[in-house]
Amino acid sequence: MLRKRLVSVLLVVCMLAVAGAALAQTPSIDLPGGGWLTGQQIQNVGTDPANIAAEVYVAGAAGSPFAADESLVTGGLTDVPAGESRNILDNMWLGAPESFRGAAVVSADQPIVAIVNIALAGEKAAAQYQGVGSPDTTIGFPLWKYHFGTSELNYKETTFFIQNAGQNAAVINAQFIADDGTVYDWSSGAAVPAGEMVVISPADARATGDVAPPTRTKGGLTVTCVEPVAGVVVEHGYLDVSVLQAAKGFSPAEYASELVAPIIKRQFGGVQKRSTGLQVQNVSAAAVDITVEYTEAGLSANPGTTYTQVANDVAPGASFTFFENSMDSGDTIPTGVLAAAVVSAVYSDGGGAANIAAIVNETKYPATQPQALAQTTYGAIAVSAATAKVGIPLVKEEFGAVGKRNSTGIQVMNVGDAAVTVEVAYAFAGTTYTIQGVSIAPGASETFYRVNASLPTGGSWLGGTALPTGQFGGATITAASGSQIVAIVQETSLDAHQDNKNYEGFNLQ
Repeated sequence: MLRKRLVSVLLVVCMLAVAGAALAQTPSIDLPGGGWLTGQQIQNVGTDPANIAAEVYVAGAAGSPFAADESLVTGGLTDVPAGESRNILDNMWLGAPESFRGAAVVSADQPIVAIVNIALAGEKAAAQYQGVGSPDTTIGFPLWKYHFGTSELNYKETTFFIQNAGQNAAVINAQFIADDGTVYDWSSGAAVPAGEMVVISPADARATGDVAPPTRTKGGLTVTCVEPVAGVVVEHGYLDVSVLQAAKGFSPAEYASELVAPIIKRQFGGVQKRSTGLQVQNVSAAAVDITVEYTEAGLSANPGTTYTQVANDVAPGASFTFFENSMDSGDTIPTGVLAAAVVSAVYSDGGGAANIAAIVNETKYPATQPQALAQTTYGAIAVSAATAKVGIPLVKEEFGAVGKRNSTGIQVMNVGDAAVTVEVAYAFAGTTYTIQGVSIAPGASETFYRVNASLPTGGSWLGGTALPTGQFGGATITAASGSQIVAIVQETSLDAHQDNKNYEGFNLQ
């Protein structure tokens, strides 16, 4: 049977209490706390029922890989209907140790997409990230941080989990380029077995003369290997475990000269103001000039108003952060703005379009404002990747007991030149519920959130009149052939019991 493979870095499956104990090397900085849990949500985005198989590779464990136990997966992994999704939790790997870290490979006889959920048992910290469908010998990360903050109490760190997604053992190398241009190198030294992962921290990287990164350093990271690799970055506190952010690394197939970021905020909201930082990495071979054009969205004071920022001479491999404080770009966008951004790059020497990658971080800003702490990250999407169909592996509608309810919002953006009408088909427990007739203008976006209470303008139900509460499943967004849409998905705690979490929708052909 022909199987289409999707590789996902399965981060910290029921993490060992002692960070790094299951690995060949122990990183200087790792995720704080213990009791980390993960789950993979896998969606069949084909046209026929899918048979899904999953294996987890446990670092240093005899008998690895371990297969998913289908009898424990709700709905099973055989004959999964088109559009539906299945959830593999950390305790569903047959024969695996009770507590371990690992990396997984998922395959099926239909096209699939997947996301990974990360949560800390008993704490608020949570995050989501895409599974990786295009491993490559080079991957880029637009942001790394080392002791980034004013004291140990608020230091932010980034930890990278890199999987050898090839067929042979190989050495993995990493190059951290700081904002000031200093290069810090890291190597696994020994060859990493096929399927397994390593943990990379800026604290373990060194510049010429065995110099470690100084406190309050950030920049861009490039990981290379002779075998294809996949990776995820997790941003977390040095001591604090209240929030977590995650995003996958970008392969060259995802680099582009023009990207779109559907959600940009500048102290947007009432009491609970939110701001975003846009980190753009130069993944080209020479210095580039980066331009960001922001367009205010409908909920802003001046919809359609545009603002522009430029960063010149960004070095190869380095990143530039567009944010509103003096350490970064200095932000000219007025307070209270909600916008979408188009990010483009050209070579600084006039050589034409250049490739970039970017992520968006959202947090409360200023930090002193009274609100529950919640932070998210998502990857900017290449305009060239936009399609008329988007897969959403995980959607929730008031899922969980009172006090621990989560709901999912889907932000759909039209990046084409003409208005499009979209429909969203939710597949929950064998039943499909569809919202149709939602029109989105060029460059605009529409939010599908708590749709039982309020449909987007123009929307109507086709099949059912509401989503069942207390359930979760997948969704598929479609528009007319030739349309160009992208989507960002955010899961929000309705009871402030958990950190918000984001992932990018999967553009499908």
